This record gives sequence, C-alpha cells and structure tokens, in this order.
Amino acid sequence: MIEFLLIIAILLIVFISNKYFKAFCASKLKIKFYFDDNKTTEQEEVKLNIELINRKFLIIPIFKINLFINKNIELEDESLKEDLDNEDFYTYTIVTSLLSYQRLKKSILLKPVKRGYYTIAANVNLIDIFGFTKVTLAINNETELFVTPKPKKIDEYISDSTSMQGNALVKRWIAPDPIFYSGVRSYDTHDSFRDIDWKATAKLGEFYVKKYDFTSDPSIMIFIDVFSGSETRAYDEIYIEKAISFTASLVNNAYKNKVPVGFGTNSYMKHYVKNIVFPDMSLNNIILINDMLTCMEYKSFDTFKNTMDKFIRSFMDNNIIVFIKYEMSGYLYNIARFLSSKNYKVCIFLYKNSDIQLNDKNIRISYFK
Repeated sequence: MIEFLLIIAILLIVFISNKYFKAFCASKLKIKFYFDDNKTTEQEEVKLNIELINRKFLIIPIFKINLFINKNIELEDESLKEDLDNEDFYTYTIVTSLLSYQRLKKSILLKPVKRGYYTIAANVNLIDIFGFTKVTLAINNETELFVTPKPKKIDEYISDSTSMQGNALVKRWIAPDPIFYSGVRSYDTHDSFRDIDWKATAKLGEFYVKKYDFTSDPSIMIFIDVFSGSETRAYDEIYIEKAISFTASLVNNAYKNKVPVGFGTNSYMKHYVKNIVFPDMSLNNIILINDMLTCMEYKSFDTFKNTMDKFIRSFMDNNIIVFIKYEMSGYLYNIARFLSSKNYKVCIFLYKNSDIQLNDKNIRISYFK
C-alpha cells in the first residue's frame, strides 16, 4: 500500500512539474545571437555570439539551441556540425542547462568562404528534468552577415588583349600609373612619401604630391551585365563571380589611388541595396559598392540595353566607362563606338573570346583569364 501511494505521489509530482514546465519554461527567457561585426570579407573569420538569459526561478535542465548556417560559412571545428537533408544549410547545436537567474554567453568562430548576403536562423528545444516534456521555441529574428569579395591584383584577372602596349594602356585607364601624372596637389596625411614632388615642394615651401593619370580628374564607372547568352536567358555562375571579384579589385584600387569610382548592374539583389551608385571617392561610396557586390544574385531584373538606356544620360565627361560582359554583343559594339565618338574612354572586359575588333584609340578590349 505504501509503495502504491509512493508511486502515485511520484506520478503526481511529475504531472505537476510537466504542467508547470510547459506553462512557465519560456517566460522571462531571453535569447540573443549576433556578430561582433556583421560585415566581413571572404576567408576572414567572424565571431558569432549567443547569449542565453533565464530570468526566473525555474531551472531549465536541458537547453538545446540549433543554429542553421549556410554551407558557404565554415566552422572552426567542423566536427561540431550536422548535415541536414538540405543542400544549402547545416546545423550547429549547443546543449546546456540554465539555472535560476543565470546568464550564459558562448562564441563560435565562423569563416565565410564565398561572398554573399547570409542569414542565420535558429530554434530552441527546452526539456524538463525527467525528459518527458519538450517545448520547441521558434526564434523570430535572424542575424545577418555581409561577406564582400576579396580584392586581388588586377593582373590576376586580365589576359593580354590587343598588344602589350594596348594592355598597358588599359591598365593606365583603370589604375593610375606612377609614370604618368598631370600635375601636383597639396600633400594629404594619407599620401605616400614616395609620391612627393620634391621640385614643387622646394619651390612652394610646403609638401606637394604628384597628381597621377593622363586624364584630367578621371573617374571610373563600372557596369556588370549578369546575363550570359545572346539568344536564351542564361546565367553563368563562374562568370558572374569572376566579374564581381574583378570589380571589387578595381574599386579597391581606385579608392587607394583616390580616383572616384561608381558601379551599376542589372542584377537582382538579395538585400535592399541600390543597383547603381555614381563615381565618388568617399569611403561611404566604397561601402555602398561593396554592399552591392555582396548582394548580387545570379539573375537580372532587366536587359543590359534597357539598363544602359536608362543610365547613359548620367555619364560625366571625365568618366572612364568599364563594361564587364559575358560576350560581345551588337548593342555593346554600338554603344562603345557611340561613347568613343563623344570622347569617352571605354574598357570592355569579356568572359568569352570574340573575333570582333574595335580599331579605336578610345576603346580597349580585354579578356578574363
């Protein structure tokens, strides 16, 4: 009889405990996960922080949080991840317990291996001490990560085009050459001592540096057409990624040399960013362009022709126009000739070789390696 009453008492305790757990386990429970800095570059590690706060008397014996992470983001310890039946995501699971009024913080190192805009989602399982009751909580907020392409040397992308002389000229257009300069300007704290014009400095009594390039205050305007193919709608992921990485290198080089740079594309964006920004040498403009390159998708919202017809009126006299396309098209040929007639410098970078020649001093064609 005593044993029977004891069993009844234990079952009653478990029943009450489970009811209490279901009713109150999620109350006064706070979960946060965030990056120290949610903007990074390919192959650069970032720290993801997870904070768990239990602001009540009830103990949570088993606390299980599942993070759903894109497979382009690697874990420091790959053995801790669990593959899902999903080609895009894997899970990272944290199992712990939360005592009364306890706060826990855990950080994990992640390394994104490919540029892009990513979100990390999560859910939480709370399990009682007897293992009978399980409560699943959905976490509504997602944390964002912007991974910009890593700039490289421009030479790593470009094959020789018309000639060694022609290729060198192309590089002068898109990257100021220290052999050529058009004058001097006042020294700035960010300038290198190697650029100081000592004759002008001695004559004027204060530091002056060489003003590079053979054009007067040039600026660069870059356009990527993500459409790959002339007859059917097609998108080549390798081409688009190479075009994006190359553009990041051009933008980085322009910023280092204090050349205003702008960028436009007909690509859809994964996040709300503009599709075009006009040349400016400010850091804010470079950040905007990098955000665009980060969020570009493998599909277009409009044709290259319609996009150019919309923005060509915004070109300025000193713009050096850089077109990046999968292959030469009749429209690109015509627009390059038109811009040349208006005395613009035009650089065309193609992914697919073409037999078309443009014997024009204002136009240069190069190909990706």
